[in-house]
Amino acid sequence: MINSVGICIACGKEMPVFYKGCSKTYDPKFHKNIYVCSNECKEKWEAQYFVEKYKGNKIYCIDGKYVPYLSCAYYFNTLEDCKKRIDKPHIAYVSREALRTFIREEFGND
Repeated sequence: MINSVGICIACGKEMPVFYKGCSKTYDPKFHKNIYVCSNECKEKWEAQYFVEKYKGNKIYCIDGKYVPYLSCAYYFNTLEDCKKRIDKPHIAYVSREALRTFIREEFGND
């Protein structure tokens, strides 16, 4: 029989079925949302990546790369570059492929 009870990755305790009352966080190593048993475990899990708080935003470091939030799809090589991004919230990151797709759809393949 399959056991449907999950184990909290922060503390190792069994979690309730269907994660009722559990907290949701993000695992940057596997790029997916995960559940932990409590807010304390969520804070403990996120603390391993936390670097500093800047203008109300938490900055995290994952494998030597700085991100302005834990589930961020882009990164910065330096902490200062990450702070510059936080200072300019109206600027969006756009991948080259997304830009190419936009140009292709907007202007066609002339």
